[in-house]
Amino acid sequence: FEARGEDGKVHEGLQLSKKTQQLLAYLMLHRRGLSREELSDMFGHQGDSRSSASLMLVSRLRQGLEPDLGKQQPSRYILLQDGRYTFNFGLNYAFDAEEFLYLAQQARDPHVKPEEQLAALKKALDLYRGPFMPSCDDEWCVIERERFRLLANEGHQLLFKAFMERGDFREVVRL
Repeated sequence: FEARGEDGKVHEGLQLSKKTQQLLAYLMLHRRGLSREELSDMFGHQGDSRSSASLMLVSRLRQGLEPDLGKQQPSRYILLQDGRYTFNFGLNYAFDAEEFLYLAQQARDPHVKPEEQLAALKKALDLYRGPFMPSCDDEWCVIERERFRLLANEGHQLLFKAFMERGDFREVVRL
């Protein structure tokens, strides 16, 4: 996945471990966030220190996103509200996986004009660059990866059908 900050730039230099990247992706895909218990269950290590390990993961994510963040300062990106850790969706950001899902939904919406559906579908498929977080074997990653794969396959089928109906064989070959 790819995330862009408020400045619109991709922050490739972020020092995030695989686990912190997974936590960020989870929080950005699941708007309701995670309680401390859920965080421990999903991202904690086996053993007695699961809770402290998962809280350390949140701390590392905050520090990775905001290297200048002081110890007791609240993060602009990762919030703790009503006992749940969430991503701050009030910020100006871009997240390719979220945009892909939105465009795929637009392409399937019967209230959207067919030419707009086709344009949304093309944009969605341009964003799809293969399996979602392929190195993550956690159950939630596997489920999301399969959901994205199925949407992309369906999108390719819809585009193929639309191009064939139009007789636009050049576009068919590009698929």
